[in-house]
Amino acid sequence: MGIDKEKLKGLLQAETTSWNADCSEWKRTTEVLDEFLGEKTIEEVALALLEEGERLTRQAQNALGGQMALICERDLLKTDNEALRNSLKGLIHAFDATGWEQHTCGEIAKARELLGKGEQS
Repeated sequence: MGIDKEKLKGLLQAETTSWNADCSEWKRTTEVLDEFLGEKTIEEVALALLEEGERLTRQAQNALGGQMALICERDLLKTDNEALRNSLKGLIHAFDATGWEQHTCGEIAKARELLGKGEQS
């Protein structure tokens, strides 16, 4: 909504104060508020501000939901990565036990290197 909310707040506070005090300023503050609002009624402005608040709340909830989904995905990837890492450790152990490493074209050496890098980070 294209309205200066701080100025509106100040005008409404002045309006309320002068109305509650039943003072002569009330007519002047009402005129200033009416001039500020232009063609809009105070009810239209209030409804627009409520709608804007609801829209911003929905946007914040959507953003939070998206962030939570990313966190869940990250956690699943970490779990998958750990499972793969453990499987790879098992394969390396099996190759170490059988002496077949020379037949893997260097793949076991690469796996050892990758595991070493993963454990350092």
